Amino acid sequence: MIFITYYRWDHADGSPKLLVMHPITCCGGSDQVHEATQIFKIRTPFNWMI
Repeated sequence: MIFITYYRWDHADGSPKLLVMHPITCCGGSDQVHEATQIFKIRTPFNWMI
């Protein structure tokens, strides 16, 4: 299973703050990414974790 981990960058010290780790299945992964992005209104970079 693949998890998508969103980070919010803290401008005070520059350290990444974990927002949410969202599981993504092999099927329809793009839709889930879009859904999670809409829910959390993420506009910052995110990292992929396997």
